Amino acid sequence: MRTTSLPSALFGAPPCPAFLPTAPRVSSHLTLATRAMSPSSKIQQVEVEIEEKFPLPADIVPVEATLRGLGFSPKSGGVVSFVDTYYDFPSPHWYLTPRDTWLRFRGVKQNDMDSRWEGKWQLKIRRKSSEGDDSAAVAYEEIQGGTALDRVSEILASANVGGDGVEEECDAITDAPVAPNNLVPFAQFETTRSSWVIDDKKMPTSEYLGLSVDIDATDFGYGVGEVEAILNKGDDMADARKRIGQLVAEICAASSDQTESVTPSTATGELPTVGKLETYLMEKRPEHFNAIITAGIFKPI
Repeated sequence: MRTTSLPSALFGAPPCPAFLPTAPRVSSHLTLATRAMSPSSKIQQVEVEIEEKFPLPADIVPVEATLRGLGFSPKSGGVVSFVDTYYDFPSPHWYLTPRDTWLRFRGVKQNDMDSRWEGKWQLKIRRKSSEGDDSAAVAYEEIQGGTALDRVSEILASANVGGDGVEEECDAITDAPVAPNNLVPFAQFETTRSSWVIDDKKMPTSEYLGLSVDIDATDFGYGVGEVEAILNKGDDMADARKRIGQLVAEICAASSDQTESVTPSTATGELPTVGKLETYLMEKRPEHFNAIITAGIFKPI
């Protein structure tokens, strides 16, 4: 599948201004996510995910051309789509999200006539930064599958909190997998993603080897890009950050004529590029969005 046709394939129409962040900017916000491996693994390992978001121009052809020029190519399987549904207690009694804890179900619906969903539960929990750590990185523990639901139950039980499971918002989400503990869905959107990687056999000496690039577009008209690296224990985190920042700068330079405010990712004073969920809440759940800002999780836009 030719990814150069991605914008029309995603939206079914020429790209609209909503595809861009309100004020295009490059993220200086790096996210670290530690992934808990399957309990069946003989050796328990922890992987660290470092990611940096970047704004997308309305026409992503220059971005794709830059990636190809650097040796990237689309992952096998082409463009993929999935639906993310996020959960917390009903408004205004949110408990998980103001604590930087995110429970979601990522999957697909069988069809419009079938109520079953296929996918998996995922839980991301903010980890405290070590004393004296002044980096922009944020660490998350990431748990998959049924273990994610077990962990949520433990968190809520230890805090002795619960909800009535009734969402009073007029546009409450009614078609979603059922979560335990009276948690209800507060956000649901579809993402269409094109992922790019470098073939280590073709370019074994590339400075960007081991990095991947995701180009995402949502069904509510917002798009964002992301560069990420998955590290294991002993890998050079500082080097990964540097390479990610360099790649983001190259990608943004390719579209600088379309997004005049794009600046290198190492620039100081820049706000992070707004993520998909953050944008969704800002547009559709402003009270929830403001509550998370008040909790110090999101930055004011």
